[in-house]
Amino acid sequence: MTLHRDAGGAELVLADWPADRPDGASLPPLEFVSRGVEGCRLGDTRKEVLARFKADRPQVLPDDGVVLIPEKGPYNALVVYFEEGAEGRVTRILARHRAQAPADANVALLSAWNREWERLGVVRRIDVGGLPGWGWHDDRTRVRIFAHQDRGEVQILTEWRPWPVSGGRNVAFGQ
Repeated sequence: MTLHRDAGGAELVLADWPADRPDGASLPPLEFVSRGVEGCRLGDTRKEVLARFKADRPQVLPDDGVVLIPEKGPYNALVVYFEEGAEGRVTRILARHRAQAPADANVALLSAWNREWERLGVVRRIDVGGLPGWGWHDDRTRVRIFAHQDRGEVQILTEWRPWPVSGGRNVAFGQ
């Protein structure tokens, strides 16, 4: 038994594990946040995604991001990053929201979260200073909704990446 307490409360943990598993039972990764957008999820192959978006010759950015344009939904553009190779899998999705960001970017973040709260849960991280951003993660996926300024205009973006994030580029949309 362990007991942790502070001014805000207490947590009591009772453990009754077999001697051959002193660290507890093996559990699968906890998954509750979304893995991407309709037609494009982390882990999908390049071939699958391009076929779903009917993108025979998509625009490719200098950082190797592939631009896809959804026909409907809350996003007007996606930049998708794949592992190297023809069958490379999706490793990052950056989606630009269709709706114009209001003067208060926090209002836009709240609106975006309200549309996705069932697939995100409670906000786990709030970025302050500069333009705001909110974040979530489970054992496999990190999601961020954040404000980004491009050519004087504030845009709201959502990003999906595997969790924990390892290496790679962290390039903003349109740069």
